[in-house]
Amino acid sequence: MTIEQAIKQLQEAKKEGVKSIVLSWWSADIFDQLDDDAWYAATEHIEDSMDWSTTHDTMVELLNQHKTDVANDAYLDADNKDTT
Repeated sequence: MTIEQAIKQLQEAKKEGVKSIVLSWWSADIFDQLDDDAWYAATEHIEDSMDWSTTHDTMVELLNQHKTDVANDAYLDADNKDTT
């Protein structure tokens, strides 16, 4: 994906009311590659071939963990207020 394509997708999401997202990217230099046409072709292949389902599952797990942590923190905060 090009930067321009990513910006367009973000602008569309914003128009649709999306306020917050999880964003991550891998640039050519991380893989010791030049940011050229060959890299662009490779990124297109990766996007078309990558199975993101495990990434999604991991994010769901982390979201659930965060919800549990927030609930536990609220419980501890309430418990601490009762003892003062």
